[in-house]
Amino acid sequence: ALGAVCGFLFRRIAGIEETAPGFAEFRVKPLFDPRVASGGADYDSVRGRISTRWRRRSGGKLSLDVTVPGNTRAEIYLPTSNEATVTEAGRSLDGRQEFHRLGVVAGRVALSVGAGAYSFRSALDV
Repeated sequence: ALGAVCGFLFRRIAGIEETAPGFAEFRVKPLFDPRVASGGADYDSVRGRISTRWRRRSGGKLSLDVTVPGNTRAEIYLPTSNEATVTEAGRSLDGRQEFHRLGVVAGRVALSVGAGAYSFRSALDV
């Protein structure tokens, strides 16, 4: 029973979910429930530490900080369908080659990223 609770917290609140063996690829897609103001976790995978931290901001905004370990890729899902509202480290995504755009999936802007530390801000409209 405890494992089920931990699994729920990592997959839904922190949003960390393995999509390839050994976390070579993983998804960051937290559940942004209006009853939860913030969430995140650190997960020590065999490839290194995966970290997520998110927080609701005033004015219908959200911040999401993600750390992707070396030799891995992550799909990041942001809670907006409008890519124009998304920034990383205070800069628009326009013209930035480090982000592979996956489009809007189920109402969320989806990006694929390689290793690094990212600080996203977006509208919160899901």
